[in-house]
Amino acid sequence: MTTSLETAEVYSIGTEPLDVLGFKNERELEEALIPLMEEIEQDNSIAA
Repeated sequence: MTTSLETAEVYSIGTEPLDVLGFKNERELEEALIPLMEEIEQDNSIAA
Protein backbone atom coordinates (compact mmCIF):
# COMPACT_ATOMS: atom_id res chain seq x y z
CA MET A 1 0.00 0.00 0.00
CA THR A 2 1.34 3.42 -0.89
CA THR A 3 0.31 6.85 0.26
CA SER A 4 0.76 10.00 -1.77
CA LEU A 5 0.06 13.63 -1.05
CA GLU A 6 -2.87 13.44 -3.42
CA THR A 7 -4.63 10.76 -1.40
CA ALA A 8 -3.53 11.38 2.17
CA GLU A 9 -5.75 13.33 4.52
CA VAL A 10 -3.98 15.41 7.11
CA TYR A 11 -5.52 16.52 10.35
CA SER A 12 -4.04 19.25 12.48
CA ILE A 13 -4.77 20.49 15.95
CA GLY A 14 -2.63 23.57 15.34
CA THR A 15 0.32 22.66 17.51
CA GLU A 16 2.93 21.83 14.88
CA PRO A 17 6.33 23.49 15.35
CA LEU A 18 7.08 26.35 12.96
CA ASP A 19 9.89 24.45 11.26
CA VAL A 20 7.55 21.57 10.41
CA LEU A 21 5.30 24.10 8.68
CA GLY A 22 8.26 25.47 6.74
CA PHE A 23 8.86 28.70 8.68
CA LYS A 24 12.04 29.73 10.46
CA ASN A 25 10.38 32.07 12.96
CA GLU A 26 7.07 33.66 13.92
CA ARG A 27 7.73 36.69 11.72
CA GLU A 28 7.87 34.50 8.60
CA LEU A 29 4.60 32.88 9.63
CA GLU A 30 2.95 36.27 10.12
CA GLU A 31 4.21 37.49 6.76
CA ALA A 32 2.61 34.47 5.11
CA LEU A 33 -0.67 34.58 7.02
CA ILE A 34 -1.49 38.29 6.91
CA PRO A 35 -2.11 38.42 3.13
CA LEU A 36 -4.23 35.27 3.37
CA MET A 37 -6.28 36.71 6.21
CA GLU A 38 -6.77 39.97 4.27
CA GLU A 39 -7.93 38.01 1.23
CA ILE A 40 -10.43 36.06 3.32
CA GLU A 41 -11.76 39.27 4.87
CA GLN A 42 -12.11 40.83 1.41
CA ASP A 43 -13.96 37.76 0.12
CA ASN A 44 -16.29 37.88 3.12
CA SER A 45 -16.99 41.58 2.53
CA ILE A 46 -17.87 40.95 -1.10
CA ALA A 47 -20.15 38.03 -0.18
CA ALA A 48 -22.05 40.06 2.42
